[in-house]
Amino acid sequence: MSNWSTHQASHLVAIGDMLTAAPIAVHLVTDSFDWKPAVTSALERELRNTEHGPGGQPWTTGPVEQSRVHAQFWLILASAEFRGLGLLLKHDESLLASPWPVARAGLEKCAAGGWLVDPRVTTRQRAARGALVELEDRRHQRNLAAFEAGQEPGAFESPEQASLDEYRDTTLPLVFDPINVRGSRRHHIENEALPNYSALVESFADLYMRGGDGRQVYATLSGRAHPSVSTYRALFAPVHGGVSLRESYDNLVNLARLCAAAHYKFLAQTCEWYGWTPSAEVLAFWETAINAVLPGTIGP
Repeated sequence: MSNWSTHQASHLVAIGDMLTAAPIAVHLVTDSFDWKPAVTSALERELRNTEHGPGGQPWTTGPVEQSRVHAQFWLILASAEFRGLGLLLKHDESLLASPWPVARAGLEKCAAGGWLVDPRVTTRQRAARGALVELEDRRHQRNLAAFEAGQEPGAFESPEQASLDEYRDTTLPLVFDPINVRGSRRHHIENEALPNYSALVESFADLYMRGGDGRQVYATLSGRAHPSVSTYRALFAPVHGGVSLRESYDNLVNLARLCAAAHYKFLAQTCEWYGWTPSAEVLAFWETAINAVLPGTIGP
């Protein structure tokens, strides 16, 4: 038996319907523009930058394009994960731990994407952030290849190791200065460092979630995603012959509100960076859809 009222159960289904439309909201924008920036956009200006590397060689589009590609994939993936969260809210009767790791994955991508497309940063800062993301991605590929071969990363020769070495030791020094991407000291590229995901989500929540406390947000996500007995103790209710364990309605509504706000903000920032001003109509549709089931989530 559910511990939700009929109204609460219906509301969760409506919220689920809204979240499953996250990829549709993105598609409505990107289908019109085919992921191409407007000629007057900030992204187009950054792609046509006049920056130079330490040896005087011009950048061309490469460093900024790298940031664009990572942000594009994060938006697509976060939208798919929030769709998955919506399906859970509509169809999973127990709704205990299952929504939280899915939501956390989507929120981490929105926060990382927001950090990457932040309109307040310079062209060089954005490119440095994109390079840090690319470097981390190549490290991850190197590690996976080594583990699959039963070897330790860094001690196993593989195409992935060669790709990491070339990017770290040859490509990056031609574009950026100063850099430190070796050893145990704080890694940075032109004084930009790659935050961990907890810091990204905390910062994103503090900046864009009205009344939100970023540290509390991530602590809650971690507590629900990890096997923390104390976190779930309050969700136990005695029933005949045992206990009932069911997530609370308020927790699920607050989680959905956070995810919807994060997705809207990341999409809006992306549209601003690309100069997709006609996308205002789609953003208005998405804002209306979110606020219809979670009033006050998006607004001034």
